[in-house]
This record gives sequence, C-alpha cells and structure tokens, in this order.
Amino acid sequence: KDYQEEHIMGLYDKEKDDRMIAKSREAFAKEEGLAQGLVRGIKKGKLEQNISIATNMLQKKFSIDVISEVTGLSKSKIRSISL
Repeated sequence: KDYQEEHIMGLYDKEKDDRMIAKSREAFAKEEGLAQGLVRGIKKGKLEQNISIATNMLQKKFSIDVISEVTGLSKSKIRSISL
C-alpha cells in the first residue's frame, strides 16, 4: 500500500511539474513574441521616420543621392516616394 501511495504521489508531482514547465514555456513564448513585436515596431517607426525625412528633402529639391546617403533609404525607394 505504501508503494501505491508513493507511486500516486509521484504521478501527482510529475503532473504538477509538467504543468509548471508548460506555464514557463508559455510565458517564455509570450515574452519572445512581445520582444519580436517591439523590434518590428521600432524598425517600422524608423522606416516611417526616414520616409518622412526623404519626403521633406524631396520637397526642398535635394538630390536622390543625398537623400539616400542621409536616410539610408535605397534610391528606388526614394523614387517611389517622389511619384
């Protein structure tokens, strides 16, 4: 009987551990997803800022070469903005 109780308690502990591991994995995945989203948001924000700068520079008649150098945008991207 003691063996059965120990076995049942061991199964209970394993199930409890499995739940804790699953929760930890979920939390990690959630944090990883949030971090990836944050990185994407920052990149998108920088791109939008550079496009805004390029637009202003185009309006002030800066050359595409200079705008590309200042913003880091490709010349084809700048040309697409100016269309």
